[in-house]
Amino acid sequence: GPSRTECLKCIRKLANPGKWALEKQDPDEISKVVRAASRISEWFASQPQLVQREIIVRSRYDSCRPGAPVVREGAVADRFYMVMFGKLEVRKTKSANVLMKHGNSSKVDDKFETLAVLGPGTNFGENGILTGTKRNASVFAVDTSELLSLSTEDFAWLINANCNFMGSVANSSLIWWKNNVRVMANISDTSALDFIRLASLHRFLPNRIIEVDTYGQVCFIKEGRCTLNMFQPEDPFAKPGGGRKQKVLTELTKGHFFGESNVFPWLQKGWFIKTESNIEVYVATKSNLNRHPSIMASLKEEAEFRTNYLLGRHGMPTIDVSKYANMERRPAPALSGVESR
Repeated sequence: GPSRTECLKCIRKLANPGKWALEKQDPDEISKVVRAASRISEWFASQPQLVQREIIVRSRYDSCRPGAPVVREGAVADRFYMVMFGKLEVRKTKSANVLMKHGNSSKVDDKFETLAVLGPGTNFGENGILTGTKRNASVFAVDTSELLSLSTEDFAWLINANCNFMGSVANSSLIWWKNNVRVMANISDTSALDFIRLASLHRFLPNRIIEVDTYGQVCFIKEGRCTLNMFQPEDPFAKPGGGRKQKVLTELTKGHFFGESNVFPWLQKGWFIKTESNIEVYVATKSNLNRHPSIMASLKEEAEFRTNYLLGRHGMPTIDVSKYANMERRPAPALSGVESR
């Protein structure tokens, strides 16, 4: 087949909108670009052929210089991006009171923290469009990068027209969810697929701290390993500036979840996640969970059981969850010493 250089040369036809507007009227020209994009992106190659052609017809070509922002945190989500060439980083702004890695220094780290690195064949930007929320992180080009992107209108059209734009991703994920996530074991396929289509894939680098009570979303681990931790009580005899000691409660791997205390506030304990490796997580928003009562009920049962198990295992008082069956949700309290994402 054609080399990656030849594929990119073909995709760059979209760089000249005027010329491409004429060329794309030739089905053979569209087919050449479709084949080129399929060689670079497994996700694109997995789409039905008619959808592939529609994506190419509707796509915009973007070339980004090193250091250039592609999307900015807090901005309106107006495009979906497919990386064809280059290297980009997903970065999130640090809050002013963020402490260094282990919470034992008051020094503020850099303005941004890198959450993930994106290369050819990866996608980003769909979560904000699907959920109607603003960008929750920025994406910057590290090297010269080339992207194809779809507007919000084109992205929505492909979904609403039943072109199964996200369907192949969701269908291939269904088996994984059923086999690995206990919460989903007894959920109907129809409800599960609807839930999965709105669950976006996020990536975290090693040694990242995530404050689960205020993260704002529930994460289901696809790949990688992390630990659920707590701060030990203050030691009155500890040396000043020594920092609070941390205790590992349990290890979380594929199929486990965290962040459920955002949805069930009576489970908030000030615990936090530390990533031990690169991890990929499926992220579910509160609004997505609220649309699926059966999944919400299953998650609640599993989360309450796990929390009480860990409390009892580590000699702490358990929670009488029956008291909180109808408790209204309340904002989570801030926890000093751990970063909130």
